[in-house]
Amino acid sequence: MIEKYDYYTVKGVFERAEEKFREDNSDILNGKLSERTLCGALMISLHDVLRKTVYSEYYVDVEFNRCLSNNDNNIKCLKKIVTKAEPKRIFCDLIVHGRGKLHPDNLIALEMKKIQRNKTDAVKGLIKHDTERLEYLTSPNNKFGYVLGVYYEVNYWDKMIYIEYYHNEKNIERDSRNLSNVL
Repeated sequence: MIEKYDYYTVKGVFERAEEKFREDNSDILNGKLSERTLCGALMISLHDVLRKTVYSEYYVDVEFNRCLSNNDNNIKCLKKIVTKAEPKRIFCDLIVHGRGKLHPDNLIALEMKKIQRNKTDAVKGLIKHDTERLEYLTSPNNKFGYVLGVYYEVNYWDKMIYIEYYHNEKNIERDSRNLSNVL
């Protein structure tokens, strides 16, 4: 029996959506459009695929922070990982969730990067921050508990898409796709 909220089941849905994203959006990939445009197109592909699965009641949102009301308890916050600073609001590039109406509420948290040049130390720092956030968001030991975290890098410098999958605070798998057939 396949568990509905199993890592591999949710990852399979993401992989179908990611394939659809690449097939349907060669023009924006080839045009090297902004990270927000790429993320929005991936959101549409995820939405379309989810509608045909057991996750059809879930929402796909870009940079959503659950600010549907002015209730601080309703906002997703993250304490800095290294220091004990004040909580910081979380704005993942893309999330699949139930907007507080479903259980479990959080399925997928995705961070995307568009890379056009060789990675500088500053960009590497941003990537490290994103991947640490995915480790935290996928932890079963906090209120988030996303089933799947995805780091998604569209790297025009290498002509590759790099994907890292996170579950239970760990980087579980890495994968890549060649962009040469699109560019």
